[in-house]
Amino acid sequence: MPDFSHEYYVPLLRGKMGEFIALKELSLTARSSLTPLLEVPDRDWDYEVEDYRKTVEEHINRYPDLITDNWGLAEIFVDAPSVSETDVMNDGTHPLEYIFDRLSLASSLAIPVTSLSRPATYQQAVQSIVARNGRGVCIRIERDALSSATFATDLQALLGYLNISEGEVDLVLDLGFIGGDSQIPIFQSFATNFIATNSIALNARTLTLLSSAFPVNLSNFGIGISSTPRSDWHLWQNIIANSQLPRLPSFGDYAISNPEIAQIDPRLMRMSASIRYTSDDVWFIFKGYGITNAARGGTSQYFDLARAITQHRSWCGRTFSWGDAFIDDVANNVAGPGNGQSWRQAPTNHHLHFAVNQIANLP
Repeated sequence: MPDFSHEYYVPLLRGKMGEFIALKELSLTARSSLTPLLEVPDRDWDYEVEDYRKTVEEHINRYPDLITDNWGLAEIFVDAPSVSETDVMNDGTHPLEYIFDRLSLASSLAIPVTSLSRPATYQQAVQSIVARNGRGVCIRIERDALSSATFATDLQALLGYLNISEGEVDLVLDLGFIGGDSQIPIFQSFATNFIATNSIALNARTLTLLSSAFPVNLSNFGIGISSTPRSDWHLWQNIIANSQLPRLPSFGDYAISNPEIAQIDPRLMRMSASIRYTSDDVWFIFKGYGITNAARGGTSQYFDLARAITQHRSWCGRTFSWGDAFIDDVANNVAGPGNGQSWRQAPTNHHLHFAVNQIANLP
């Protein structure tokens, strides 16, 4: 069962292949310093035929192996928020139960994730998993839920339904998107009030503050090198500096993603070559032109973008992480230019190492 202090990292990852590879290529030090919160993504939509590309069975079937092949059997929080009330596997099993049945057979230490807003069928699946694996549950408390007048009674009702105590809960306070440093005081007040006034924040097995400041897309960034503040990191730093709190939360973020999952018709997408690179207080955005623009170099722009990173003041060096080694190889034309997956997995791997390193070197 998880056992970590506030000096720990819980990144939320969206279950895309690039993020799985980012996890697989973590150093042993980084792996021992974080527990991923993995979201099983929704099925891809086919805009041509106006239907899902895969059945529920086809979509869900690969995730247990993806988890164990890329993360191993270590503790991991597994969430499936996009599963609808009517989604079932061919044998009638709920998709989350199916995933955990397979993970249990592999002896994985996975822990199910739920929230107060999940449908009844989802909560039934979590109840069954909790009863069988005996490892408790991870509960995501979303900001909207705290605004409800019935929050406290709803939470206790869920604990009662799952037949667990507050001490068997890994609690994640998910504040969602922070729109810049100017909003930090509002979010800080919200989080500190929750931690100071709710018994579960004190009694939970682990407590994590999760938020994101990464923009929903890069459309507002121009060609060249731009930056955007890591307000989620700044928020957490402010909160752990508050010695009057009864308990300090560990750090959680959405890595290099925004909490909102944009549904975009791929036929209308105009993807630009870009690389996201995490630094102390900001993300740097190295951006080129559209990758279908042959006159501007198409995907070969990534050679120049990678080279720009290795020449930038934020560059950590190729030995910093597997992701940095990949960037350096592309910069030197040893590999690449890569594709959309490559430029999610390498910067995500860099980000995970960077966050672990920051937490380990707190003053």
